Amino acid sequence: MKSTEFSLIFPSGRSVAAVKKDAKKLAKSESIPLSRALDQLVVVNGLSPMAWSKALVLLDRRARELNCEKTMTDNNNPFADNTYKEHKFSKADMSGSKFHSVDLTGAHFWAVLKHAQFKDCNMESTVFNNINLMGSSYENINLSKSTFNDINISGATFTNLNMANVEISDANLEGMKINGVLVTELLAGYEKNK
Repeated sequence: MKSTEFSLIFPSGRSVAAVKKDAKKLAKSESIPLSRALDQLVVVNGLSPMAWSKALVLLDRRARELNCEKTMTDNNNPFADNTYKEHKFSKADMSGSKFHSVDLTGAHFWAVLKHAQFKDCNMESTVFNNINLMGSSYENINLSKSTFNDINISGATFTNLNMANVEISDANLEGMKINGVLVTELLAGYEKNK
């Protein structure tokens, strides 16, 4: 694994080697096993809670899947014609990016998109896997048939949203509000009156 420790990058932008160093420091300062520190830093660096070994397998698979095929240079800019179909980007930190009136139909995201803004976008059948969307905002977005797996959307804002036939499971709903009402209170009322 030594040769890939510098090439495998977490969504936070940090390499596996750097995170391992952080884990050694954390284990020493907190007097916890190294394995526990590694598992904790998986989440800190943008992945969903999972064992370190699973995170490495995931990072390796994603690095191979998302190998960037085009290089941006002055003479070969893939964005020059405003058409981005079939482009692949790997190890992307797109924090703070703004997507306005963009057709992202069928896109697959695996990146850091903290505080990203999506407005007036078609994102039908978009796939979000193991992604950090913390603090992002969505306004007038078509997310029909989209899939969200192992994501962090804490602090995200959704406006003008059609949630027909949406299913949410295995989620931390603490502090989540719909039209100003805490979802945990709605669920507690439902359970009480069942």
